[in-house]
Formats: sequence, structure tokens, C-alpha cells
Amino acid sequence: MEGESNIKNIQEQIQRLQKSVDHSNDMLESIQRRARMSIIFTSIKWLIILGITLGSFFYIQEYIMKGLQMYDQVKSVTNMTGDISEKTKDIQNSGIIELFKAYMPR
Repeated sequence: MEGESNIKNIQEQIQRLQKSVDHSNDMLESIQRRARMSIIFTSIKWLIILGITLGSFFYIQEYIMKGLQMYDQVKSVTNMTGDISEKTKDIQNSGIIELFKAYMPR
């Protein structure tokens, strides 16, 4: 009698343990499924972001190049005016010095 009750008790414990293991396996499979889906959707999201970025770059590349050309033109014009202003300063300074020399007592 006592042996049979021990066997039944052990069988009940085994059944509870089996249910617990099955429940744990179900939860782990759910976690793995969510992790896989997260990786897939994250990859898709980044592919879309990179695609939009590269596509928009190719779409506006023409305007960027025109802007850079305009910048280079403005830069070259300012360099030319800088050279001209330096030359005029030299001329003005030499003219002022000559004026001072003319009116300074000797």
C-alpha cells in the first residue's frame, strides 16, 4: 500500500513537472519568435531608411552640385575683390604718405 501511494505521489510530481516544462518551453518559443520578428522588422526598417536616404540624395544631387558651383564662383569673385582691395589700399597708403611728405616741414 505504502509503495503504491509513493508511486502515485511520484507520478503526480512527474506530471506537474512535465506541465511546468511544457509551459516553460512554450514561453521560450514565444520569446524566440518575438526576437526573430524583431530582427526581421529592424532590418527592414533600416533598409527602408537607407533606401530613402540614398534615393533622396540621388534626387537632390543635381541641386547640391549647382549650389557647390555657385559657392565656388562666389569664392573666386571674393578672392578677386580681396586682391583689388589690397592693391587699392597700397595705392591709398602711398598717396597719403606722399601728401604728408608734401606738407610736412623739412
